Amino acid sequence: MLEGDRMDQRKAEGRFYTPDPVVRFIVRETLDRLRADGLAIGDLRILEPACGEGVFLLESLRHLCSSRWAGDDSCSPDRVLQRVLYGVDRDRAAVQRARLALAAWVEPDLDQREQLESRRAGNIRCGDALISNDAKTGWGQTDWRRMFPEVFDGGRGGFDAVIGNPPYVNIRRLSQHHGDPVKRVLTRHFQCASGAYDLYVLFFELALRLLRPGGLCGMIVPNKLATLNYAEKCRAMLARETTLLTIADLSGCRVFPGASVYPYIVIWQKQPPPPDHRIRIIQIDRIDHLDRPSPVHYVAQHHLQAVGGWHLHGVLDVESRVATKPLAQVSELHSGTTGFQAARVAAMLRERSADSERTGFDFVVTGNVDRYRVQRVQVRFMHRRFERPYLPDDPSELTLRKRQLYRRSKILVAGMSRRLEAAWDPGGLALGVSLYAVVPRMDPYYLLAILNSKLMSYLFRLRFQAKRLQGGYLAINKGQLGCLPICIADDAHSAELKKQLAESARELIHWGNAVSQENPDPVGQQHMEAVDRTIDQRVYRLYGLTREEQENVESQTIGITGFGPKA
Repeated sequence: MLEGDRMDQRKAEGRFYTPDPVVRFIVRETLDRLRADGLAIGDLRILEPACGEGVFLLESLRHLCSSRWAGDDSCSPDRVLQRVLYGVDRDRAAVQRARLALAAWVEPDLDQREQLESRRAGNIRCGDALISNDAKTGWGQTDWRRMFPEVFDGGRGGFDAVIGNPPYVNIRRLSQHHGDPVKRVLTRHFQCASGAYDLYVLFFELALRLLRPGGLCGMIVPNKLATLNYAEKCRAMLARETTLLTIADLSGCRVFPGASVYPYIVIWQKQPPPPDHRIRIIQIDRIDHLDRPSPVHYVAQHHLQAVGGWHLHGVLDVESRVATKPLAQVSELHSGTTGFQAARVAAMLRERSADSERTGFDFVVTGNVDRYRVQRVQVRFMHRRFERPYLPDDPSELTLRKRQLYRRSKILVAGMSRRLEAAWDPGGLALGVSLYAVVPRMDPYYLLAILNSKLMSYLFRLRFQAKRLQGGYLAINKGQLGCLPICIADDAHSAELKKQLAESARELIHWGNAVSQENPDPVGQQHMEAVDRTIDQRVYRLYGLTREEQENVESQTIGITGFGPKA
């Protein structure tokens, strides 16, 4: 197979080559903790599941035989190669390359290398880490005890370390290629096989099973782990059954060229966390900075919640100051057109004209929604361009629930922006992909002001930093929106502030309809910005922020303020 073909195949399988700094960091952070426990190198058992060409095994070999581990007479390269390192991968050619690379590092001489590679073959095997397909019994769970009995027999209880870069492929794609039997086997044997999950969550669960008590795991995985609903069971498992030692946030780096993956490195130990344990959080802006000191802060593990996601980058605890409820409890939240509905909806769209039927719904996408206004500009949807699209009110194509939602007055929230952008819809708008509807159970104008405030954007970015994409954009979803804290305090002071906020929101809606790209008005724009600043100050007072906290919010939201397309 040509190199380019091989890379395309691995990418289709959700497997990406791991940059050297990432490999070194994971190996160092994981294996050096074993050294601190006083374990002899020759007694270690280290596994890379889905090992590919064995980059983590090769770095482990280098690391264990380096001067850092000098003085241990069990660390000869030959001994480490034959007794310490284990790997499994589905790609037979990749397994062969892994064996040769390891043997070549131990002994560059070709003849001896071939001999070593032959002796080494028993510990790096071709197979699937999660499932097996036996000719007699069919699909089933991989039997690791049968594959490597020496690791689990004699009181060892499992591997000392599990490291690597597991596949990120989604179960839907896997089912398309291998059928429902594979999905059923995974669902039966893995508690983390929930929803439209990616395979990496199963590799965390697999690592927990294969490690001995006190063993260590180090993997690079998508930051979706911290936020998406399908990873909720995995988050609960990790928070309950492991001590999370280090999470390095690489979501701001371009770790895998050509792939929209925003990763975390997660290092954990197989033991329940002490009550006061704090996780080391490292913010990495460039992957070559993994080898040097970087900004660090700590988060108490007992604060991590499986539902709603992990808040890893600190918390401005407004909930302890004023009475609040999550947005999901003071409103109904709805998603717009889903990804799998998009093609069908696109085929239904028509261009609005003077003689068009009036029973349809004007169709908007996330790019139409700005703060306090819906821009009636061109709409691009599914590779088509519309001047003024509408969706026919067709009961045979639209569910009653959707038609009722489109008719209702509601707040629209853009799903792809650099800050929260919410606009008022008095009714009649149909929602495209990555657009959300909030149907309030309280004053809608007060709620609109809160959602458009700097404080809410700051809290969203702080608490759901895993949803940050390149360029500072947020990939907003309904689950995270529903967690936003909405002040419900009803004392006289709060009631007056809420009334003022609602009035200011109405004023900005009025000015937003008057000032647009087609009808620019510098005076009107300046007035809107002044009202907007007043709203922010009132929201700070409503939520009880100190002056220092206000200044921090202001400094962290520079560049994402003002009005206009995707401000």
